[in-house]
Amino acid sequence: MKKQAKSLLLFIGIAVLAAGLLTAAFFPDANGVMRHLPAVLIGFGVGLIVPGAIFMVMLKGTKKNPEKARQLEIDEKDERNIRLREKAGFTAWFITLFVIVVLLLTFLLIDNETGKWLALAALFIHVASYRIFYVIYKNKY
Repeated sequence: MKKQAKSLLLFIGIAVLAAGLLTAAFFPDANGVMRHLPAVLIGFGVGLIVPGAIFMVMLKGTKKNPEKARQLEIDEKDERNIRLREKAGFTAWFITLFVIVVLLLTFLLIDNETGKWLALAALFIHVASYRIFYVIYKNKY
């Protein structure tokens, strides 16, 4: 991800968080989807603020210390570190797959119809995205 896009995460997160807080303030007695929308927006806002803030702190530290900036760039492009990130991502993929399957089985056991279909859809998207990206990367490299 480019440095400009990473620095925008903080500001986008603040905007989404503010939208969630305003929605909660202006629609306190909402029903249906609007009842849950503020919580979703606040969660996404905080989820974007944290990595954005971390990046901004890192950016500030690298501006003060050019040697540190050069070392971070080397570490980012180092083949060993790239392979470690790929391996960590692949392991995280399998853990997420396992969690989705456990959720699906749990929803089946408690007979939750909506949860069952949502977990099944998440499982399908998870596996399908793996296959799609496999084909894309196979053709690219």
